[in-house]
Amino acid sequence: MLPELEYTDTDELGYYLTFGELFSAFNSHAKKDKNKNLIEINFSFTDEDTAPSEAQKNAHEFLLKHANEMLAQILQYLKQDEEYFMEFYGIYNEITQCISSTEDRTYTNKEGFPIVDKYEDYLNYFEISSINISDSEEDDFAFIGFTGSSSWDSEHGLGISFYKSELLHVGDWDYGRHPSWGKNDKKNLLTNYFTDFHLLEPLTSLKSRLANSAKNITSENDASYKELFDWLLKHKMIYGYRNTTCDLNVSEKRVLLNEIKELSFYGNKISLIPESIGLLENLTSLSFSFNKMKTFPLQIIQLKKLKELVIIGNEIENIPSKIKELVNLKSLRVNQSKLQNIPEEIGLLSKLNYLDISSNQLTDLPNSLSHLKELKNLDLSYNLHTEIPSVVFNIQNLKELDISSNQLTNITIPDTQINALEKLYLGFNQIVKLSESLFSQISNLKHFKIAVNRISLENLEYLKNVIPSEIDHDFDSAISCAQDSLSRENENTNKWWKFWN
Repeated sequence: MLPELEYTDTDELGYYLTFGELFSAFNSHAKKDKNKNLIEINFSFTDEDTAPSEAQKNAHEFLLKHANEMLAQILQYLKQDEEYFMEFYGIYNEITQCISSTEDRTYTNKEGFPIVDKYEDYLNYFEISSINISDSEEDDFAFIGFTGSSSWDSEHGLGISFYKSELLHVGDWDYGRHPSWGKNDKKNLLTNYFTDFHLLEPLTSLKSRLANSAKNITSENDASYKELFDWLLKHKMIYGYRNTTCDLNVSEKRVLLNEIKELSFYGNKISLIPESIGLLENLTSLSFSFNKMKTFPLQIIQLKKLKELVIIGNEIENIPSKIKELVNLKSLRVNQSKLQNIPEEIGLLSKLNYLDISSNQLTDLPNSLSHLKELKNLDLSYNLHTEIPSVVFNIQNLKELDISSNQLTNITIPDTQINALEKLYLGFNQIVKLSESLFSQISNLKHFKIAVNRISLENLEYLKNVIPSEIDHDFDSAISCAQDSLSRENENTNKWWKFWN
C-alpha cells in the first residue's frame, strides 16, 4: 500500500524515507548521520491528475522489499571494478587548500575513488538523494533509478539503474533519472561498458599482453626499473595493482613502465622523487599537485617527451635554468607556490603555449618570454605585480592574459597596436584610472574584466558607454562594486560626523 504522497523537492509525486529506514541492513556500516538522511521516493512524470501506474506500484513494492539487496549489488560492483574506477577517476584524497592568501581561510577538497577493504565502506563516499520509479516499464514493471552524489564524480553526480533486482548501469545522474537508459539486450556487461566507454584496457587483456611483450625484453638495469616500479606502486600509480598484490616479473614491469604516458600524483605527500623516474621514456604528462616539494624536481629533466607539467600547491621557490631541456613542453603550471622569479631560459621552450604561474610572489618576468612564439595563454593572477610587465606585450601570439588580483595601480600599454590579445583580466587590483584608448590599441579584444578596482564611478560609466559592443565585459559589476564602495564611504563619513557633532 502506498503512503500518502506529496510533491517532493524535485516537483515529483512521492514521499520521503530515511536512509536507515530503507536500507536497515546497512545501519551499522553507515555513519550515524547518514542513517538520518532523507531520500526522496519519486514516481516520475506523474502530474496532479495522475496517480502512479500499476507498473510503478509494482516497482515500488519491490523496492521496499529488496532495497538492501539492491544496495548490496551496487557496493559489490564498485568493489569488483575498483581498479577501473580508480584508473579513470583517480585515487580518493582529502586536500586542504587555501582560499585566500591574505586571510586564514581554507577548504578541504574531497574527491577521487576510495580504496577500501570491505565493500560496505563505500557507503561513506556517496549519497543517495532520490530514488526514481520511472514511467518507463517492461512487463508491467517500472525501471528504478538511484540518484545522488559521489566523491569520484562531483561534476556529473551518481546515477544507478535497476530492473527489479538486476543492476543495469552505474554512471552519471541521468541514469538515475532515466533508469530505462541502462537497459541492454546483453546481460552482465557493466564492466565491459565502463572499460569500452572510457577506453580502458581490461585487466585480463593487460596481463596477457604484458606477458607476451616481456618475452622480447633483455635483462638490463633491472634494479632501477624495480625501484621505480615499487615507488609508483607505493603511491598507487600502477593500473591494475592499486589495491591488488602485484604478480608481474621484472620484464613485465619494464614493459608496463615503458607504456606509461600520464601520471598524476594528487595529494601524495611527496617531497622527493627517485632518479629512476627518467626511465619513463614515453611519459608526456606529469602532475605533482598538492604535495610537499620545496625544490623543483630536477630528475624530471630527463623526460624528453614531456608535453605537460603541473606542479600545483607546493613550496617551490625557483624554477631551474635546466627547464630549457624539456624541449617538447607545451603546458607548464607552477602555481600556488613560492616563486619569486622566472629564469631567462624559459624563453627556450619554443613549443610552450600555456604558462600558469599564478598564486606566487612574482613582481617581474624575464624578457625572454617574448621569444615564445607559440605562447597563447599566460596566467599571472595572484602575484605581486605593480604594473603589467612590458614583455607581455611583446609575446607575438598571446591571446589570453590574466593579471587579476595583483597590485596594479595604473595600466601602461606601449604605443603600438596589439593584434593577438583577445582576453584581458584586470579585476581585483588597485587601478585608479583607465583610458578608452586601451580598446583601440588591443584591436581584437573580445573579453575584458575590470571589476573590483579603485576606478571612479564616473570613469567606469563613461567606459561602459564607449567600449565596443563586440567586447564581453563586466562594467555592470564594476559599477555596482564602485557604488557599494561609495555608499559605505558615505555611511562611514556620516557616522564620524554624528560622532564629532
